[in-house]
Amino acid sequence: METEAKKMRTEEKANPFDKADQFSDVVLKVDGRKLHVHKMILARSSPVFNAMFFPDSGTGFKEKNAKEVALPDKNYDEVVNFLTQLYPEHSSKSIKDNQLLSLLALAEEYQVEHVRTKCDQYISQQVTRGSKLSSNQVLMYLWAGHLYNLHHHNSALFTLLGNVRRIATLKANPYYQRLPLKTTKELLEKRCDTLEKENEKLASSSKSLERYKAAINRFINELHIDSTHADCDAWHVRDKLCPNCGVRKVRNEFFSSNLL
Repeated sequence: METEAKKMRTEEKANPFDKADQFSDVVLKVDGRKLHVHKMILARSSPVFNAMFFPDSGTGFKEKNAKEVALPDKNYDEVVNFLTQLYPEHSSKSIKDNQLLSLLALAEEYQVEHVRTKCDQYISQQVTRGSKLSSNQVLMYLWAGHLYNLHHHNSALFTLLGNVRRIATLKANPYYQRLPLKTTKELLEKRCDTLEKENEKLASSSKSLERYKAAINRFINELHIDSTHADCDAWHVRDKLCPNCGVRKVRNEFFSSNLL
């Protein structure tokens, strides 16, 4: 019983619209359930709600004097999340990935700019996580950007997807399959650029490694020459060849005459 009561208290705390307060003056009915809200707060945030509850003379919106307003074809949890972000006193609650698309959809439908801005900022914050993001997350943000005109994230998101090694992984993703051809073309071009730069780095590293190996081999040869001719009288005369194997000393460094 205690666990059940605790669960109910948690749900009430998570949903501040479950019960009426002294200022709530309208009920939104979603999925047969009631949400107690305030006309003035909704109208101040949304031109759609403003026209609904405070219509100009002659518009005749039926919701003007209604105590309950039905929102058909809406998901209850999604509307609760939307209202939470809309209300100033609750909007500090963080957005989650599984809320992003529905929040953007409702923000666009009801023209709530500050909720749309919060979603935009959320994507920006997520992008800074870099490689910690999954390819599914990144593709979802691209899809959201396409649907709701948030294309300014595309370049950073393309860069993150450049780390995905297999293009088949991207093609199998439902969000990738929904993206327009223009976006997928830009994405693939970005991947090609990334791969070319990586190949250039590998080629440069390979050349550096070869030079390093050559230097090591020269050093080993010099050590060997120094040990072999340490007691040879001819060895200590500058620019004179060793009579035994044709090695000469030049500027305190040892070289085989075959290499010079």
